[in-house]
Amino acid sequence: MAEKTGIIHDIGNWVLHRACIDTAQWPDDTLAVSVNVSVLQMLSDSFIRQVDQAINSSGLAPYRLHLEVTESIFADDMAILTDRITALKARHINIAIDDFGTGFSSLSLLQALDFDLLKIDRAFIQQITNGSDTIVRATLLMAKEFGCRTVAEGIETSQQAEVLTAMGVDCLQGYLFAKPLEKKALLKWYTDRIG
Repeated sequence: MAEKTGIIHDIGNWVLHRACIDTAQWPDDTLAVSVNVSVLQMLSDSFIRQVDQAINSSGLAPYRLHLEVTESIFADDMAILTDRITALKARHINIAIDDFGTGFSSLSLLQALDFDLLKIDRAFIQQITNGSDTIVRATLLMAKEFGCRTVAEGIETSQQAEVLTAMGVDCLQGYLFAKPLEKKALLKWYTDRIG
């Protein structure tokens, strides 16, 4: 709806700035923040300027910002998107492909662009407990060859976490660890775990 009405630019810009401000104030400066980015944001002429403003006004180190884009984003204007990602990478901002395996990215695209993370879609994670791990294994192999880290999305059980860790997935994300939390609750959750 936000994309159809055009309000995604205002929403996306606010989310980006807020995420950078909150992360810059976090007591542990080794942690990063991930922000999902719409294809319309990426195609906007003002997008790189907005990212620069968010980084500069918040004081967040650029390497602590991860921008997540879905595979389907690359069905649009490849030349512009390639330029945007190159500009972001030049600023040491991390780029993640979200929901990997659900779109139609070509392998040559993955090789041409400098991604830092491949996020394996939860649909493939749910199949792990049914003994179907082919897509996850293939993704891990590709990620290794491309020099990317991996994140498995949608972890809901300890069994999934154990299997994926044994397979070599770098990071796990899902309700097994926590549901989305407000800032204050997140800080408590984090401090409770690091002691």
